[in-house]
Amino acid sequence: MARVWLGNSNEVNESGVLTVESEATLTTSADFIIENQSKLISSGAISVGNGNGMIVRDTADVTLNNGATLNIINLNDNSTATLEAGSTVTTIKNINNSAQLTLNSIYTGNMFNGSSSSLIVNGTVDGNVFASSTSSITVNGTLNGNFGIGSTSMQTIGANGTVNGDVQLDGDDQMTVAGSVNGTFFVKQNAQVTIESTANILSNNNNSWFYDTPTITWKVGADGSIGTLKTNRGSGDYTAEWRYANADVVVVVDLTDCVVYTTPLTLKLVSGVEN
Repeated sequence: MARVWLGNSNEVNESGVLTVESEATLTTSADFIIENQSKLISSGAISVGNGNGMIVRDTADVTLNNGATLNIINLNDNSTATLEAGSTVTTIKNINNSAQLTLNSIYTGNMFNGSSSSLIVNGTVDGNVFASSTSSITVNGTLNGNFGIGSTSMQTIGANGTVNGDVQLDGDDQMTVAGSVNGTFFVKQNAQVTIESTANILSNNNNSWFYDTPTITWKVGADGSIGTLKTNRGSGDYTAEWRYANADVVVVVDLTDCVVYTTPLTLKLVSGVEN
């Protein structure tokens, strides 16, 4: 067919529901637009014939179930999409204007989050992700790429999340790390990072910095446990020093959750930090 347009927010207030069944195929030579609280549920194959791909906007919702395929999706204007495990999208072109994407599947490619949008990675991304403006990214699965930040919102690596790439906090960046980071990790300028007791941060680069005026909050677990923050800069075995230079770093030790421990807690000056 030439085009699919589901919902209408202009002349009349209409919405609709479209289901593409398993093993069914829907192909357009032009537009595929879903808007105005309309819903698409697909377990089949969808191919959109123009470069914009499937445009989802105006609080519309898309769910791609196991077995579903789609060539391009473009999310805007408070829309939501859920890509379930076993679904495949070739290109996620845009996540913008308060759109939300929940990725429970595997995606290969870079992902860019724009104005106030939200990306939740419960599956796997083989590529880089970037949060801009006021958008947020939560990694509860695996990111095999860099986690870039140019947003004023809180970014999160959950307890089950792993980033196999660089995480670099500067400017006014904010992040909570409860999972694992395997790559360059530094905190500088006015950035803020909260390191949960479950965190395992292994920085593999000489640029393992606390620099300028950042704030680092160490969360102590209920049993007195703390997260791991190590670097292998020059050592190769994660026993080398972190770098701390020309800085006025604020370090906060948060004992709020610490309720059970067998021996008294001891606070002492940090050692093994260069410069």
